[in-house]
Formats: sequence, structure tokens, C-alpha cells
Amino acid sequence: MITMQTLITSPFEPIFRPFADQLPESIRAQYLLPAGSKKEIVLGGKMDRIWRRPSWLWPIFWLLAKWNIFYPEVGTNVPTVLTINSKYIEDQVPIQIWQRTFHFPGSRRRYLSTMLYNSKLSKIIELQGPGNRFHEVANVSFSPPGTIEFLTIHSTLRLGPLKIPLSPHYWITAHVVQKADPERDDRSSVNLTVTHPWFGPIFGYEGTFTTTIRKSRGSNAE
Repeated sequence: MITMQTLITSPFEPIFRPFADQLPESIRAQYLLPAGSKKEIVLGGKMDRIWRRPSWLWPIFWLLAKWNIFYPEVGTNVPTVLTINSKYIEDQVPIQIWQRTFHFPGSRRRYLSTMLYNSKLSKIIELQGPGNRFHEVANVSFSPPGTIEFLTIHSTLRLGPLKIPLSPHYWITAHVVQKADPERDDRSSVNLTVTHPWFGPIFGYEGTFTTTIRKSRGSNAE
């Protein structure tokens, strides 16, 4: 288990603490939601576009959807909700639970991940997939006045006691850019691009969302 030198209340706090006075209100509410809060953050809106390519990768996306990692559907103006809850796990380590729900015509896809901070690496770890078997190490940065970036730098598959590194020579990387709307404190845009070293960009989405704070309903709120 990760040992924290000092108690923090959010996995993103060590990264964004130096910028506390510069963070836009919606960004601060999302990333600095304290563990154990009785409130949750909801980003509601729609993806203007969800895409994937090349088309022959569809069976792989279909398989990954069985593990709640990616999905084969594409579309435009897809209603989407991101719900964020925060809590402590053992040793007072704060985590955030992110649940993304995509409402495609006739179907709904959910994508759950857990965010925590690794003090040895000074990086964010995103846990994904069944049993949180996929561990993605990400660089997370803030650029004033309101841009957040995630960039995957290392991935590991964990099967029981086994830790299997997923080489960047054949495994995907993800780049996410979130920008606060300078004219509205409660709005931001999100752009994700997933890239494979052989095939180039293979998946992505982009959309605009409104941030609200409400009484927590638990991690399965939406």
C-alpha cells in the first residue's frame, strides 16, 4: 500500500496544491473534492463526437467493452455523465472514483476507474478493468489559466501476484485535455485521444460539460 508522508485529502492535491489560487472554480471542485465528502461532482453534457479507427479493430473494442474498457459504439451528440466520488482507503490514502456513462441510441455504456496518488512516483495511477487489473501511470499537469492534461506514460496488467508491464511498443497511450470555459465557471471541454504505436490514433472523443455539486448518492449514482 502507498504510504503518504503527509495526509492529503485528494489524490490530485499534491499536483495542484501549488496552483490552488489559480484553479478555475469547476476544476478545483472536481480535482480537489476531499475524501469522505458527503457531496459528489457531476459533469453532465454530451460528446460532440466519439470515433474509432480503423474499422477492422471493432472486434477488439467489442472485447474490451466486456471488461468495461472502451466500447465499439461511435456517434455524435452522445449524452454523457461523469460522476466523481471521493473516499479514504486503508492507511488514509484518498481515492476518487470516476464513473462515466455514455448514452448511445438503444444502449448505455459505463466506464469505471479509480484515481489515486503514488507518492514514490509523484504520479497519478488510474485503475481500470475487472478487479482494477489495469494500472495506468499518468503525468497530470495544470497550465494556467485553466487547462488540465493527462498523459499515460506506463501501463501494467496485474493478475494476482503477477505484474505484467505492457510495453509502449505495442500498448496504447491516452492523452486527455480538459479546458475550463473562461466565460463560465461551471463549464469545461474534454478531448481524449488514444494512440497505438503501430496504428496511430485509434479512439477518441470530445465534448462540453457543465459541473454541478450534489449530495452524494454513492459511486453508482448515474
